[in-house]
Amino acid sequence: MDGSNHYVQTFQERGFPHAQYPTGWFQVGWSDGYARGQVVAETYFGQDLVLYRTNPDDPNTQGRIVALDAYCPHMGAHLAYGGSVEGDCLRCPYHGWSWNDAGKNTEIPYGERQSINARTRSWPVREVSGIVYLWHAADGSEPSWDPPRMPEADAADFYRPYPWATHREPMRMHPQFAAENFPDLAHMRYVHRWKEIPEISLWQEDGPALRVDYDGLIDTPKGMVHVATANTAYGVGLNVNRVLNGLRSTTLGAFTPIDQTRSEGFITAWVAKRDKDSTEPDGLARSIAAANTRELFGPDADRRVWEHQRYREHPLTVGYEAQYTRAFRAWAGQFYPEPAFVSAVSR
Repeated sequence: MDGSNHYVQTFQERGFPHAQYPTGWFQVGWSDGYARGQVVAETYFGQDLVLYRTNPDDPNTQGRIVALDAYCPHMGAHLAYGGSVEGDCLRCPYHGWSWNDAGKNTEIPYGERQSINARTRSWPVREVSGIVYLWHAADGSEPSWDPPRMPEADAADFYRPYPWATHREPMRMHPQFAAENFPDLAHMRYVHRWKEIPEISLWQEDGPALRVDYDGLIDTPKGMVHVATANTAYGVGLNVNRVLNGLRSTTLGAFTPIDQTRSEGFITAWVAKRDKDSTEPDGLARSIAAANTRELFGPDADRRVWEHQRYREHPLTVGYEAQYTRAFRAWAGQFYPEPAFVSAVSR
């Protein structure tokens, strides 16, 4: 069968019990990936978007990233294809109408702007620690919490990750499939080759953040290595893993819904320097970043499970699984505005 004609099931057809996209901050790129005046087409949450970095008059000012609905309200041109940035505004390539960072029309070159109330949707965007975050809320509400700040991004003893320790690509999975690794430590042995199933030493819920700490032994080519980790989820789309011992590293695994069948996966790895005066990542730092990327995107790790699994709203759980799976899903419920439902397809 031609792969282009292969039907892809929606998240709900795969058993996921929420029809709405989750609320929260989600990664859509890296700050260094947007030059002044750059315009980019993206699709997230089932919506075509245009992202651009403003081009202020002051050459020493970086400008800020703006996200608008992609299609011009005038005649429907996609603003990312030929649109040009002028200061804070994006000018449509079709008829020259101009839209500012709040989504308000600022100019109609051949008519009276005051005669109509022309607006397009502007999405909340924040740049924090070199990551570009987009806020999504099914009810259209404004951000109710802040995206995470990564201390490693400003630390002199960590390498800057972009672009060498970053990667992105689409995956057939809902963001929560990845977030549910937080209570699922048994998979650390069978997917990630830990010698034994680690035990949770800290479970701490703080509003939209959930911290889960554990440690254990990993079998490596150089023998057994003890690894201590601190892990924090911010909503269901941002997962931070910190390795606290040995050569320290911090990895942000981010998952942003594209539509009801796919999410864009992002990875960013901050790796500590062995030589504090080093400016370029050495071979060990690069190998750590590459290994983290393989664990997320490689064909023999989490991805092969996430892309093919059917979500179980009522899984068969044993031992600690029952306690922590219930706790995680109760915490995650805050990010969905409507009651859960089970699709008839999944029954």
